Amino acid sequence: MWEFIKEYNVPYCCLYDEGFKRIGCIGCPIGSVKQRQYELDRYPKYKALYLKAFEKLLEQLDDKSKITSWDTAEDVMNWWVQ
Repeated sequence: MWEFIKEYNVPYCCLYDEGFKRIGCIGCPIGSVKQRQYELDRYPKYKALYLKAFEKLLEQLDDKSKITSWDTAEDVMNWWVQ
């Protein structure tokens, strides 16, 4: 694929030149831990949105049936990234 792109000068996203192997999902669980951490540091607004979603998730959990050790959105974020 890259040979074709280079040979025919096909435009592509510059993130590939920065070392990204895949693009389209920031903080994606399919990516490596290192990649998720890098992406969330690079795009802090996305990290803030993840934290907001995690806060809503925690609000929905009933304390009596809580099956996790998460107390804060940061706890969920740490679980997500690791």
